[in-house]
Amino acid sequence: MVRLSIRGKERCCHDVCEDGIAAQKIIFEAEQGNIYTLEKLIATITSRDTDRELDECIAEYLCAYQDSSYQKEYEKHRRVYQELFAKLEIQIEGDDIADRAIRFSNYHTLISLERNDYVHSFSAKGLTGEMYNNFVWWDAEIFQAPVFQQTMPEYSRNPLMFRYSHLKEAREMAVKEGCRGARYPFTTGVTGEETIWTDVRHPFMQIHCVSDVGLSILNYLTATGDHAFVKEYGMEMLLEICRYWVSRVTWKEEKKRYEILQVTGTDEHHPYVDNNAYTNYSVYRVLKATCSLLDEYGSGLDELKKKIGFKVGESAEFEHVAEYIYLPLDEDTGMIPQFDGYFDLSRELEVQGGSKSGYTQMKQAGLYNKSQVIKQPDVLMLFAYQNLDMPKTIYRRNLDYYQGRCEAASSLSYCVHSICYADMDMPESTYGYLMETAEMDLKNKHGGTQDGIHSGCAAGAWMAVVRGVAGMKMTPDKVVCTPHYIPWWKRVTFHCVWHDQGYRVILDYQGMQVIADAKNIGELVLGIYEKDFVLKAGETAEYLFPRISSIWS
Repeated sequence: MVRLSIRGKERCCHDVCEDGIAAQKIIFEAEQGNIYTLEKLIATITSRDTDRELDECIAEYLCAYQDSSYQKEYEKHRRVYQELFAKLEIQIEGDDIADRAIRFSNYHTLISLERNDYVHSFSAKGLTGEMYNNFVWWDAEIFQAPVFQQTMPEYSRNPLMFRYSHLKEAREMAVKEGCRGARYPFTTGVTGEETIWTDVRHPFMQIHCVSDVGLSILNYLTATGDHAFVKEYGMEMLLEICRYWVSRVTWKEEKKRYEILQVTGTDEHHPYVDNNAYTNYSVYRVLKATCSLLDEYGSGLDELKKKIGFKVGESAEFEHVAEYIYLPLDEDTGMIPQFDGYFDLSRELEVQGGSKSGYTQMKQAGLYNKSQVIKQPDVLMLFAYQNLDMPKTIYRRNLDYYQGRCEAASSLSYCVHSICYADMDMPESTYGYLMETAEMDLKNKHGGTQDGIHSGCAAGAWMAVVRGVAGMKMTPDKVVCTPHYIPWWKRVTFHCVWHDQGYRVILDYQGMQVIADAKNIGELVLGIYEKDFVLKAGETAEYLFPRISSIWS
């Protein structure tokens, strides 16, 4: 229903429905030189919102706003979003181009989350385009959710509740595969069922999405310390996810280890591979963490175990698979093979420059299965988004190799590379990939912005600054920072939350300051390189970078 009014003027208004158009016609006498304001008042409501008659509810809504105006409603809207954006805002002084690009990315990250409902989760294009059919992908858990878990934890439950509300469908998918537990879909919508996008060639092999849901639950717990939520909702999902993997792995007697066979990792160029590194390491982390939570919660999970028929020996199964699952690593070289046989593939089929034309040519020729060219980072995701702890020399070796193989046909590539180069303290490469991320849609770098914003990429810009440049990692015990800096930036500031304790970070070429919010009621536990701090409300921790003169001496 639409109501149209022209303030201060008598008018005739009637409904029109002709030629397939529903409208309202307003007729009034206008006087030359006068200004008339036309305002349209629309009420939208669905059967999900009420049990009452919809027409009755709409009439009530319209009546409630009858004395309002566009300007009044816009001011209300602006105040709400100013408060929300302040929580997500990153300010970069000394680089207006980067500051603008980050603000643009953060705005689109902010509007990608439904704060008041969990009927849907993050979609790859948000509400800005139809290219991915508003489907929910693994981007939601790995790229988008962490931003809100560290800035607006009260809203970051919704994506998890979306997955919880579709646990039934995930269980049914596992049964269809002949597995136990829950098998979450690679792409999905409001039904929670697998919804296959046109260009996805092998969705049923991309089962890393199952452990990605588990990782998101663990990331939420790490950032918030919200054990009550995890006990009530998260543990049921984690137990079913672990059940799935225990039934999905294959025991190799000759090697005395569990393997995960016939999957597609995050790099879609190489389907149907064995022991994809990202998948195997992710499953290991979820199994280990779930076993720890089972021990920690103890009898507090008795009702849940009874509800889902959790047997006494299942936790031992989880522990056994976690202990013996194969984690790809060449112990002689320190290289992590992306999957079995990856290093045996040709290095001569590489496409230089990461061009889209090269991607198209390789795809059409069907050569990717013979080449080491990868669509997007897979192994490097372990370092950038799972904080895999390895000696810096080995980390750098893997970074250098896989960055050289990556075609970056996915917009999700650049934030991963930016974070990894920040870990290496290489500001030029850090900045270059950061700007590729933040300007992806400002400059239409992948040629698809007209079809919608790359929402996961936009969220990656926030992570590239906070996790990358500021080196900030959440742990259950404290916030750990290994700050770096971009030499031509004067100052970077942003705000985060850890275990209900808010804090502001200020980073410049001299060092880092962390200021605990004045309203905090607990303690912020913080580590900056080798220094530890415990901050009460209003207190400041300061870390100064070593002076060049002291390094030379």
